[in-house]
Amino acid sequence: MNKLKFFPIVGLAVALIACGKESSKNEVQIQLPKPISELPAVSTKSMVTEQPVEKSHALRSSYDKCVAQSGGSDALMLDCIHEETDFQDKQLNAVYKKALSLLDDAGKAKLVAAQKAWLVFTEADNKFNLTAGGEGTAADVTADESYLNQLGQRVESLNATVEMLQVR
Repeated sequence: MNKLKFFPIVGLAVALIACGKESSKNEVQIQLPKPISELPAVSTKSMVTEQPVEKSHALRSSYDKCVAQSGGSDALMLDCIHEETDFQDKQLNAVYKKALSLLDDAGKAKLVAAQKAWLVFTEADNKFNLTAGGEGTAADVTADESYLNQLGQRVESLNATVEMLQVR
């Protein structure tokens, strides 16, 4: 068997075993994740689509105010989103550098790998959101707002990491 085809199978088997728990008969029982209907509801709604989204707390109140004052104009909402995205991108770069400065070489390598993986995922997710949203400026607003929220969540995550590292 080709080694490259074998490793994903081994990884899947290990993941399934790790997710399970032993019964009294030493059998592995798989614990499946809860169905979406049983997950807690998200109370924050997209300002654009009115659909629930997990909104980042890192986003500034000036962003919310800007979107509220846009009067529903896609062009004005995109201006608000892009301004906040620029701000959050600078925040992300600063907190990323701070986290790197607090880590040893092994930790730095792990953070760099995690950040690269986050960037790959975020880019792929944005491409999906752009195609899934249809055409026109409303689709751009939805996709760009999704990216902004992901960016803000990453800033929050790295800020929490920095706080934890500073306590050590």
